[in-house]
Amino acid sequence: YPLCAFGSLRRAASINAEYMGWFDQGTCQINENSTDTYGYPDVFTEDFNACEADKDAIDGLVAHHVPEVRLNYDGRYIYYLNHPQTSDHFIDWVSVVNENGEYVWWMNMPQPGVDDDNGNWTLPMEFVFEVEGQHKMLKPYENCNLHGLWSWDSSLDVGSPDTQMYLKRNEMFNMDGDHCEIYDDKNPDTPPKSQTQWGKAQPLTREDTSEVCGNGLADYHVPFLTKNLDGSYTMAVPHPQDTDHHIDFVWVEDEDKQVVWWREFAPLTKTYPSKTMIGTGCSTFWWNSTFHIPEKDADGNKIVAKGKLTPYEECNKHGLWVGAAAAAPDNGGGGDSSDSSDGSSSLSTGQVVAIILGGIVLLCVV
Repeated sequence: YPLCAFGSLRRAASINAEYMGWFDQGTCQINENSTDTYGYPDVFTEDFNACEADKDAIDGLVAHHVPEVRLNYDGRYIYYLNHPQTSDHFIDWVSVVNENGEYVWWMNMPQPGVDDDNGNWTLPMEFVFEVEGQHKMLKPYENCNLHGLWSWDSSLDVGSPDTQMYLKRNEMFNMDGDHCEIYDDKNPDTPPKSQTQWGKAQPLTREDTSEVCGNGLADYHVPFLTKNLDGSYTMAVPHPQDTDHHIDFVWVEDEDKQVVWWREFAPLTKTYPSKTMIGTGCSTFWWNSTFHIPEKDADGNKIVAKGKLTPYEECNKHGLWVGAAAAAPDNGGGGDSSDSSDGSSSLSTGQVVAIILGGIVLLCVV
């Protein structure tokens, strides 16, 4: 049963699917000499596999061979698989595809103690990765040297944010200096006995909240967007990311309200070290990402971003916030020219990072 060569991933996956025809339904392993083989080129999942062993054996097989894709707390993704990795029983490659079956991430896995010098792997396997472009869903695959090609019955929804839902949610923002929050099923805090709801389906700004809630709330929620010299953009939000208080979404819209880029976040869990607060008012989590506007959307249509771009941030407690617009993309989006179409000034990524670090110092001092 050959290892996959990742220089030709699609061909490798096709070959591995063909090998599933040699899956012995009694021993539940690949065996081309068996007389009890499955006989079909397929991908197995928890709900669909050809193992005919006892229930405990099937449950164990599924528990160690079905991968998952999860949101990470920082807007990236996690490939998760609880599979042993030994010299005799190992995963030789893992991958993730989008809604069109296109590979968006993959990794070749060395055979422990043979292809590398490390025979000890920490389980479960968790690989954090990023994906470029716009997509609607992500689905994971893995290939085991003994048990073949497996995937997940489900998939991770990574589509664009429901902007109208978040705007509607802002109507419930409580304009009370002691309780400036949105009290719904996203917010674990206990609501006050009485509220003064904002009643406006629009994003919050510093000007909207400073008089009632003070400047501190806006300091951690107003997103920043800057166009860099190479035509890319850097977006940043100085927001803590915790289990009960976290960013849900960030995105960028053009002047026609077209969402041209986004990231979704998971709440912080016990899996990760604390990314919340050290001391009063000093956040250690300054999320930022540098990106180019994708050339095509998830349906394959060309993205033409019109006019300046505006950043948005959605918090589970404090709702939807908007930041200042940045210079328009070159040639309508996706380009790498350094000339801004409206003559607005641009900063390099290094300058943006310097500004962000300076902001952290100011917050800590204050």
